[in-house]
Amino acid sequence: MASLNDSETDALIRAAALAHVRRLAERFDTLTCSQIREGFEFQGQRIPLVNQQRGIFKPQQMRYLLSIRTVFPRAGAKVYWHNGGTAGFHTMLAFAPGARRAAFVVADSPANLDDLALHLVDPSMPLKAKRLAIALEEAVLEEYVGRYELRPDFVLAVTREGGRLFTQATGQGRIEVFAEAKDRLFARVIDAQLVIRRDAQGKVEGLTLVQGGRESPARRLP
Repeated sequence: MASLNDSETDALIRAAALAHVRRLAERFDTLTCSQIREGFEFQGQRIPLVNQQRGIFKPQQMRYLLSIRTVFPRAGAKVYWHNGGTAGFHTMLAFAPGARRAAFVVADSPANLDDLALHLVDPSMPLKAKRLAIALEEAVLEEYVGRYELRPDFVLAVTREGGRLFTQATGQGRIEVFAEAKDRLFARVIDAQLVIRRDAQGKVEGLTLVQGGRESPARRLP
């Protein structure tokens, strides 16, 4: 039997995901996060249906994105939103029924523009401050290169190509990160930052991943 390409595998996983959700829907009137968190089995592997972060995510078994739970009311206001992205594009839909406002933002870039759509429907929601990249000496960038353990099964690798830095987490694709200050890095394709930690002697001993309102420390592996 010929092996499947990435698109064919993704299509099979999506079909299995929808079939699993249909089975759950037959048992429950409303599906909760806890009911879909465990995911489903596909060819001997468990596929998750809920991301740790809100919104679209990509299981490591897939090339493209899988979205099950992406619509949320904003706390304290009747603003609902749905975001997504695939193949280098990002979209965001936000609407406020009470204010009779809606906004749909489409970008030919994976950069997150969710704050723009939310601001258009609710001006009290501020736009994110733009992060500006600065150049650091290659010797400083080289200090950041290494592997950082967020969990025993989840490691963030930092690599360098000349004056450019890249990160790649376990089961995920490689993304470029930029310096906004010494020991402070940020990504443009996702809303995430890395804060480098040093010991008393000034050597890099770890980092902290800042994403989705959470700070996750990681130690540097030998």
